Amino acid sequence: MALKHLIIGCGSAAVSAAEQIRTINAEDDIHVVTMEDADPYSPTALPYLLSGKINEAGLFKGREGYFGKLNCRFSKAKEVLEIYADQKEIVYRDGEKEHYDKLLIASGSRPVAPPIEGLAEYGFLGIRTLEDCKKLLGLLEKDSEVAVLGGGLVGVEVAIGLAEKGYRVTIIEKEPRLLPLYFDKDAEGIIRKAFLEHNINLLTGMEVRGVQGKNGGVEIAFSDGGMISANVLVTCVGVRANVDFLKGTGIKIGRGIRVDRTMRTSVEDIYAAGDVVEAPDFFNATYGMNPIILSAVAQGRVAGSNMAGVPETYRGWTSSNIFTFFGNTAFSVGLSMPAEEGFEVVTKRDDHRGKYKKLVFDQGRLVGASMINTVVDPGVLLCLIEKGIDVGKEKALLFEQPGIISQRIMLENEKKS
Repeated sequence: MALKHLIIGCGSAAVSAAEQIRTINAEDDIHVVTMEDADPYSPTALPYLLSGKINEAGLFKGREGYFGKLNCRFSKAKEVLEIYADQKEIVYRDGEKEHYDKLLIASGSRPVAPPIEGLAEYGFLGIRTLEDCKKLLGLLEKDSEVAVLGGGLVGVEVAIGLAEKGYRVTIIEKEPRLLPLYFDKDAEGIIRKAFLEHNINLLTGMEVRGVQGKNGGVEIAFSDGGMISANVLVTCVGVRANVDFLKGTGIKIGRGIRVDRTMRTSVEDIYAAGDVVEAPDFFNATYGMNPIILSAVAQGRVAGSNMAGVPETYRGWTSSNIFTFFGNTAFSVGLSMPAEEGFEVVTKRDDHRGKYKKLVFDQGRLVGASMINTVVDPGVLLCLIEKGIDVGKEKALLFEQPGIISQRIMLENEKKS
C-alpha cells in the first residue's frame, strides 16, 4: 500500500529525503511544504545575492520545477502551526489540516538575537533567508557602512558579499580571532590579512554592550567603553532550531530535535534531519548540531530510506566547512581544532604565498585537517577520516603532497575492500 510522506521544509535535507524516497518507491505520495513564499533555493547562495554576483532569479536557477520532476507535490507559504502526532495530522496557520503516514521535520533554523541592550528597540536583523537578504539590501545606500556582529562562518560570508558589492564593512567578534571554531591563530592570520587588504575593518576581542539607533543609523557601544557608528547592523552570532510548532507533540528536544541513528525522533513515524536536529557525531556519538549541507544531505538520505521502509543507519556527523574569500579558498574538516592532548599536529604556514596546511593524526589515523590555498579535495580527506584508514607510513608524504597522496591512499583502500 502506498504511503503518504509529508516533508516540512525544502532545504538540502528535505530534497535529499524526497529523492531517496522516490528512488526506493515510485508510488508513494510525497508532499513538500515550506513556510517561505519562495521556490526552493540554497541558503549558501545568499552571499552571492548580497555581492551582486547573482540576482534573485539566479538564486532559483536550475531548481525550477525540481519537485515536479521527482513526482512530488510542493507547496510554498504553508506554515505549520501544530502537529497532532496521535492522529498523524498537521495544522497549517491558514487552518488547513493534512494527514500523513510518515513525517519528516526539516524546518531548519533561524538567527539568534543575542541579549544586547537596545537591540530589540533598534531592530534585530539576521541573515538566513531570502527575505532577510532583501530586507538588508533595502536598507543600504551606495555609501552605506555595515557592521556585522559575529565572526563565524555566516558573519564572514555576509561581510565578504557586502564588501564585494562595495560597501564599507566592519566585523565585530568577541573572540580574539575570526572563525575561532575552525582555524587556529596561524591560519586566521592569513585570512585576516586578506580581509584587511579588501578594506574590511576587523574588531576582534570586542564585546558589544549595547546598541542604539541614531540619526538613521546605529551606534554600537563596547564593554571597554569604546563606540563605533554604522548605517546598518547585521547580527550573525548563531542559530536556533525552528521547533516552536512542536510543543505538545512529545518529541524530545534539546538544542534541536533529538534523533537516533535512523533519524527517527522520540515519536513513532516522525523523523527529522538538517539544521533542526541534534544527532550523534562521528567520533564519539556525542549529541550536537552541525548545520552544514553535507550533514543535511546525509541525514535526509538516511531519513528518506527509513521512511520508505529500507533500513539505513546514520554514521554520525563530522565537522566540515569550506569557504572562498577574495580569490582564496579555506576549509577545515574533522577535529581540526582538537581540545585534548595526545594528538599529533603538523602545520606549515607560507605567508608569502598565502598558504597554510594542518593535519591532525591520532595513532596513525587522520582525524582532522585545515588548509588554505592548497591543492587538495576536502572530500577525499573527509573520507580518509570517516573510513579510519591508517596512513601511518604515509603521514609525512601526505602532509607534503596532500592532494596526490590522499587520492592514492583512497584508491588503494578501495582496491583492498
